[in-house]
Amino acid sequence: MKNFSLGLLLGIVVSMPIGVNLGKGVPLLSNPFASQNTMEQLRRVALNMEKQVRTTIAAQKKTIPPD
Repeated sequence: MKNFSLGLLLGIVVSMPIGVNLGKGVPLLSNPFASQNTMEQLRRVALNMEKQVRTTIAAQKKTIPPD
């Protein structure tokens, strides 16, 4: 039971920072507690939205038959 508890604690300590980085969308082994600049975060989200809009528009153009 002692080994299990130690392994569980070690697993939580190792996986928590990796999970935080994964949720933020940053490299897995970077500092999970570093604050991101708001402008950088806004730019990243805007670029992601632009990419999604462009792919959606391209997909819609393919489904509409030409006149």
